[in-house]
Amino acid sequence: SRQAGSPSLADVPAFAEARAARAADAAAWAWAGLDTVRKLPNVEKALSSPNNNPPGELLLGGVLEAARHAPYAAASLHLDGGTLRLRAYMPRDAAQVAPARSWYFAEAEGAPAAVELPGTIATLSVVRDLGAFWLSRGDLFDEQTVAGFAQADTQLGLFFSGRDFGSEVLGELKPGWQFIVVRQEFSDQPVPALKLPAMALVLTMQHPDDFARHLLIAYQKVIGLTNIVGGQQGQPQLLLGTEEYQGASISTASYLPPQKAEPGKAPLNYNFSPACARVGDHFVFGSTLGIVKQLVDALGSGGSSTAATGNFELALQAAPLGAILDDNRELLISQNMLSQGNDRSEAEQAIATLLRLIKAVNKASLRLTTEPTMLGFELLIEADAPGP
Repeated sequence: SRQAGSPSLADVPAFAEARAARAADAAAWAWAGLDTVRKLPNVEKALSSPNNNPPGELLLGGVLEAARHAPYAAASLHLDGGTLRLRAYMPRDAAQVAPARSWYFAEAEGAPAAVELPGTIATLSVVRDLGAFWLSRGDLFDEQTVAGFAQADTQLGLFFSGRDFGSEVLGELKPGWQFIVVRQEFSDQPVPALKLPAMALVLTMQHPDDFARHLLIAYQKVIGLTNIVGGQQGQPQLLLGTEEYQGASISTASYLPPQKAEPGKAPLNYNFSPACARVGDHFVFGSTLGIVKQLVDALGSGGSSTAATGNFELALQAAPLGAILDDNRELLISQNMLSQGNDRSEAEQAIATLLRLIKAVNKASLRLTTEPTMLGFELLIEADAPGP
């Protein structure tokens, strides 16, 4: 019990501030003072020392920046029927952001609203000023990692006719970009044994009339290099082409049909028909011609509106994810038998259980918001409604 005369938790200003921000419908709530946590050796080192993890910096650099100054972090759990929502938040002072991490908080634009395509499995929408991130590498990373950036700068610049990769390539992109994964339909092409989803990256250009040409040249160089390396390894070759669609000129690359392949057992390569296209101020790179056409339709009809406060949002749809796993059921059963030592009946039961668990969820999302005075994560899981 608290000793007489000692302060209570309710008297701590950071606790009172966090409790005032607590939602009234929270089923559970937790709070942690960060002043003490920051004094722990490992935490202090993680918050103040240059690191060697560029992907981690891209994902969480702004969160670590806010944690350097925030007096507390809090979390709340909310239950509403079949929906579970977990919210974590900490105060944030925009004026305290170090210049080396200002790229993380591109306040002028929110993350692009997710483009919904038929069969969408996942969408990732992010705001990051990648050009500023690249140019801040000397302040963020250790010497070995910075040396790796310098090597990458030279190598990647070759795909863009010697342009500086930080200022003249990444700097030509607006902060908002998104990555989309959809279930792929196999109709007029050799069907591979392992069926992968189609994927696409959507970029927004600062000066589309000029920079789109450089992105197209980079695409052509990547296809050429893929053919050279693949040819040395006996892989199928890609044939370049173009296709006009809905006012957009799509650059395509398709694998030549295999000379011998059993139906439904084509090599893994035939999951891909890489394509790209400019749509207004957007540039789309897709793993298949089909997904690029879908994005031409969606972006051309106004699917590029921006969200106001989102910084990062990952959304997953369970039904199409379950469908693509079901497409590969036989391969999953075989893999389970090999890796787990199960017989076929046991493997079939294990895969069926996995698919039931996936289909029990309707959708899930993880979202990061960066308001001027608050930084928050929200995890949302929505269960599928039970059948009649």
